[in-house]
Amino acid sequence: MTVVNTLTLNVEGKAHNYAKIYAALLTDEFQRKRAYASIVALYALVNALEKTDLNIQKSMTLFRNPRLNEQYEISDLYVNNHHIDVRVIVDGTAVLLPKTHFENNILPDFYAVVKVDKTLQSATLMGFLKTDGIKTEPFDYHYFSASLDNLISYDEFLLAVNSPKVVSFRKEEHELFQNSYLALMDDELDIDTKNKLKK
Repeated sequence: MTVVNTLTLNVEGKAHNYAKIYAALLTDEFQRKRAYASIVALYALVNALEKTDLNIQKSMTLFRNPRLNEQYEISDLYVNNHHIDVRVIVDGTAVLLPKTHFENNILPDFYAVVKVDKTLQSATLMGFLKTDGIKTEPFDYHYFSASLDNLISYDEFLLAVNSPKVVSFRKEEHELFQNSYLALMDDELDIDTKNKLKK
């Protein structure tokens, strides 16, 4: 495995409080455990990113919606309009990526790979995977695996997201979003419309 410079993340008590709140909304026990770890890692990463001059757009995250989280397994944030999803590892040389992200064409711009200890009291940012041209291997019914050999460092990531990503919507797309947002939150949309809004 290629080693990039890692970054120790500060895991605060409030990260566990948020994780309890949002993970408790999920019905599946396996998803609750995975979501808990991911949310702790997400908030630890946000703490590090807030020390930079980048625009951290926490209000745009979707992991707080339990129905979307159960369907897509999301632990996301936006940095200068770049979409980042946090993936947790405990050990090993690969990271698991939800097949739903690929099947529904809702890949983030980057996966942040965060290693946590079994008590979730410490976290280390291992690096980031760019999803443009990402290489994966089948793992099981729900996940692909991706090697950690292609991680970029925290500093390389900061350079990559330094310029805001241009996000433009046609008037029709904007109106669709406005008219469908509540239905998205209540899980009342067909899968194609839901995927358009998620992207």
